[in-house]
Amino acid sequence: MLYSIRSYNRLNASETGILDIRVSDNRNRPISKAFVSIAKISYTGQYNESAEGIVIAELYTDNNGIVHIELPVLNELIGSNEFYSASISDEGYYNAYIYYIQIWPNMAASYEVGLTPRISGEERFKFIFQPQKGTIHEH
Repeated sequence: MLYSIRSYNRLNASETGILDIRVSDNRNRPISKAFVSIAKISYTGQYNESAEGIVIAELYTDNNGIVHIELPVLNELIGSNEFYSASISDEGYYNAYIYYIQIWPNMAASYEVGLTPRISGEERFKFIFQPQKGTIHEH
């Protein structure tokens, strides 16, 4: 069961793909009802040094710790400075963030996100960066 809070259908695209995010704890147990926010980020500036975005979906994970959402295609081959990102949070855990999510036509992009239990007095964040074409080195 998908627990959707809000979803925007203002993104026009002729092709779509799937984003699956599985959220688990440090013992690899699924975290149900973790909050997942999906945003479309637009980078600007000569060096893409700034960005702004709009939240396009807010969801809760199902009993298996999974969110499954169909999104318009958005990837590095399109030639735009736009990508998806996701933030994942749950009470008692540190937040995790995924940047540069790319959606390909008729394919599923899958992410495994492990949330770390909070330690009193410490603030931590987990960032997951999807490599961009320019940062992948071919051998």
